[in-house]
Amino acid sequence: MTVQALVATIAEIPAAAQFVQTMIPLPSIATEWAIVLSSYDHTEKIDEALARAVPALPLVDRHGSGAVGSLSASQSDDLRTVLTIVGAMFQDPPGAQCVFETALTSAHVVAEMVAAAPDVVVQALQRAGFSAATLASLSDKTRLFAQAQEVAQELYAARLVLDPQKLAKATPDDLVAAVPDFRLRESPTFMAHWQKLIREHHPALHLDVWEALRRHDEGMLIRLFDAEHIRIAIGQGTPDAPVDLTSLLALAKASDAARSSGKKSKKEKEKESEEPSLAELALSSYAQAVSGKVFCDRVSRAVQRSEKGTVSAKVFWAELARKLTENPDDPLGVVDEERPPRGTPEERNYFSRMTSAIYVISDFPKPTGDAQRVLIDWAEQHPSGFGHFTVTFAKKVGEAKKAPPLPYEESDLLGLPAPLQKAWKTAREKSWKKEIRLPNGLSDEAIDKLCRALPAPLPEDVRSFYRLHNGAGDDECFRGCRLYDLASAVSQRESLVSLSLRHPFPTEWLPLTNDGAGNHSCVALSGKHAGQIFDFDHESGAGRSLAKSFAVFVEKATWE
Repeated sequence: MTVQALVATIAEIPAAAQFVQTMIPLPSIATEWAIVLSSYDHTEKIDEALARAVPALPLVDRHGSGAVGSLSASQSDDLRTVLTIVGAMFQDPPGAQCVFETALTSAHVVAEMVAAAPDVVVQALQRAGFSAATLASLSDKTRLFAQAQEVAQELYAARLVLDPQKLAKATPDDLVAAVPDFRLRESPTFMAHWQKLIREHHPALHLDVWEALRRHDEGMLIRLFDAEHIRIAIGQGTPDAPVDLTSLLALAKASDAARSSGKKSKKEKEKESEEPSLAELALSSYAQAVSGKVFCDRVSRAVQRSEKGTVSAKVFWAELARKLTENPDDPLGVVDEERPPRGTPEERNYFSRMTSAIYVISDFPKPTGDAQRVLIDWAEQHPSGFGHFTVTFAKKVGEAKKAPPLPYEESDLLGLPAPLQKAWKTAREKSWKKEIRLPNGLSDEAIDKLCRALPAPLPEDVRSFYRLHNGAGDDECFRGCRLYDLASAVSQRESLVSLSLRHPFPTEWLPLTNDGAGNHSCVALSGKHAGQIFDFDHESGAGRSLAKSFAVFVEKATWE
C-alpha cells in the first residue's frame, strides 16, 4: 500500500513512549494525540488539509512557538522536542528503504501532532484526498519499531543526567555521551536537569565535557561555567601533563561573553568591570598549578592559537613576577642539576631549555605597575638569569634603574701601536654609547693555552683585542652578529673543520662572529691573506673579503 501519511500516537510507538517516560515527561493527554508522519514534500499540503478538515483542533508545528492547547509554554516546547525526535526515529537511513512506503524514492520524515484521536485524523486526511494509514494497520511493524529503537538509542545516553544512581558514578566520558544534541536542547525540562548538574559542580565536569557542551550549547549552558569548574578542569591534569590552556581560556572567554550579554544596569556593568574575568581567573589558576617553564610554554601556544585578547598580558606578567619571587634562582622551574659556571658554553646549553618558554615575552606589551617593578629588580639582580635571553627580557620589562656603563680605562691601551690604540678606542666608544659593556680580556697565558690547537698564531690585532676584551659577551650586537669569546671561536673552528660540508671550511681560518644562521666572519691565520677578514656562508662556503684587518673590521662595526 502506498501511503502519503502515517498516523499514530506516542503511546503506540514503544521507543517514543519510553523516551517520554524516562527523559521528557509529557501530560498524558499529549501522548494520546495523533502524530502525523509525512515526507518533507507532503508536509505543507497535509498542514493545509488538516487545517480545513479539523479547524477546531490545534495543529502542532514542531517549529512553532507559544503554548499549544491546554499545555503550558514549557510543556509545549517539550512537546515540540519530542516531535522532532519522533521524526528522527522514522527517517529513512542512507541506502535503506523507507520505513513505510511513499510515492518518493527517499523520504526524510517529519512529525506533527493533532489534538484528536488517530481515526479522526485519518478520516480527515482521506476526505482531503490523501492516502493515509494508521500505525496499527501496518503489518511489518517489527521492522519499523526496530529502526525507531536504533535511532532512539542514540539519545538514551542522555538519560544518565536524570538517573541519580548512575549520575553519582558518572565519568567524564559518560557526560560527554550525555551532552544534549540539537534536538534535546529545545526541551526546557531536559535542559533544567543539565543546569542542575552544572550548578552542583559535578566532579566529572572535565574539560572535554565542557568542550562538547560548547560545541552544541549555543551559549545556554556555557554561561554557568564558573571558578569552581575551572578548578575541576585544571585538577584533571598534572604538573607535567596539564590540561590544554587554549581550550580552558576559550571556555572561560565564551562564558564571559555569554554572561555579559543582555541588558544590564550601569551599576551592574561597573561591578562586572571591577572583578576579574573568568579568562583572567583561568590563566592565574593555571599558572599556580604548573611550573614556570610549562606556564610560559602553554601561554606561548595559547597566544598563537587564540583570538587576540584571550590571553591577558596583565595576568601573565603578574604570574611570571610571582614565580620569579618564589624561586628567583630558577625562574622557570627547569633546573634539575647543579648550575655550570656563568658564561661557559655549558651554562648556555643549560639555559637552552628555556628557549620556547621565554619567547612568549615578545607576544605581550611591556608590563606595568607592581609586576614591572618586580621584574626589573629581578633582571638587575640576575644579569645572566635567562641565559641568551637575559638582554631581551631586560629590554622588554624596562631598565629604569640600570645605570649607564662606565667608560673604559685609557691606560688599557698603553703599549699598543698607534693604529690599534685608535681602533680599539673607537670600538669601545661605540659600544659604550649603545650601552654595551665589553667583558674583560684574557691573560697572555690563557690566550696561549687556547691557541695551541690553531695551525698558526693569532694576528697581533686579534690577539690584542682578546687581551682587552674576550668577545662581546652574550650580546648579538656586533654587526648583527655575536662576537665569539676566544674559547668559543676555537671550539667552533674545530666543529666547522670536522663537518663534511659541500664547501669545506678553510683550515687556516678562525671564525670570529656568528649570525645565528650558520654564517661566520673569519680571520685568515696564515697564507697570502693572513690577517684579513672573510665571510663564510654555510651554503656557499668561503666568500668575499670583509676587511683588510680585524682592526678595520672592528673599528667600522655598527653596534646595536
